[in-house]
Amino acid sequence: TEPCDDNAHGSHTMGTMVGGNDTLKIGVAPDAKWIACRNMDRGWGSPISYTECYEWFLAPTDINGNNPDPSRAPHVINNSWGCPAIEGCNPDNFFMMETVVNNLTAAGTVVVVSAGNDGSSCGTINSPSAIFDNSFTVGASREDDSKAIFSSVGPVLIDSSYRIKPDIVAPGVNVLSINNQGGFNSWG
Repeated sequence: TEPCDDNAHGSHTMGTMVGGNDTLKIGVAPDAKWIACRNMDRGWGSPISYTECYEWFLAPTDINGNNPDPSRAPHVINNSWGCPAIEGCNPDNFFMMETVVNNLTAAGTVVVVSAGNDGSSCGTINSPSAIFDNSFTVGASREDDSKAIFSSVGPVLIDSSYRIKPDIVAPGVNVLSINNQGGFNSWG
């Protein structure tokens, strides 16, 4: 019934997006309102759970799943997760999430996703939703503006599109954010 965070990653990404208090503004949009949809259970999702959350964002409902309201749809969605084969994602079912990302984009929502953390070799952006044309994919940089060694890069090979990704690179090392204990810390 309320947002939760099993391993602190969600808190850190939310803080990077909208975090701050009266004296410390740490997020890129600290005055923004936010909503959340739980698409994982203790760090594990599936193509269906990810798709369900994307669909929910098109017309968020009340806590009982009733009264869908497209006017409450977010302007921007941030996703810092991937869907590996162990969760059931493979090129045969990528279309499920790509369809709903395309629908969100058509409805005016910007779908922002992490490039992933599979390293610096070419072709390591390989997971939905980072590979999709209508996703705004973000890689990570270090304090000196060099590429973070863990950050995935394109081109996208897994679907044979050879799409150039990421679309942008942003600070991703030693970023001050919130933690799930109510304090602040730096990750990356």
